Amino acid sequence: MFKKTLLLLILISLSLTSFVQKYIHLKTYNIDSLLSVLPDQLGEERVNSLNNLAVSLCYEEFELAEQYAEEAMNLAKELNYQEGIAAAYRNFGQIRFYQDDYPDALKNDFESLHIYEKLNNKYNIAALYSDIATLHFYAGNYEKAIEYGNIALDKFRER
Repeated sequence: MFKKTLLLLILISLSLTSFVQKYIHLKTYNIDSLLSVLPDQLGEERVNSLNNLAVSLCYEEFELAEQYAEEAMNLAKELNYQEGIAAAYRNFGQIRFYQDDYPDALKNDFESLHIYEKLNNKYNIAALYSDIATLHFYAGNYEKAIEYGNIALDKFRER
């Protein structure tokens, strides 16, 4: 019970902070550097750079981020590069999250989660459970936020 109460208090304190807090957890990359190397890249390396561009732009340049995520998804599917497909789904989830489209964000996050589970990628599994908890929190589904937050904590401890 203490663990759930503590998690709820943490989630409530997050809601009291500014909207900017929504952007802190992103791992971003230098966009100019990615754009400079992208023309010479092929295969999985290109998919990774496209996904890195998408995540770096997802909170302010929605259309551009979506274009990069879509290109990453298409190429990853062509290559049957599961890690790239999962990352693209997660990027679509992030884009929808920052557009406040929580149902579609959840759908994409669960698609990504299922692939990462098949790949046994423990870090990304834990990170996605954390993303899903955050989505539920911002959507006002506090019980679900606690549920998925606890799963995320457990998954981070397992890795």
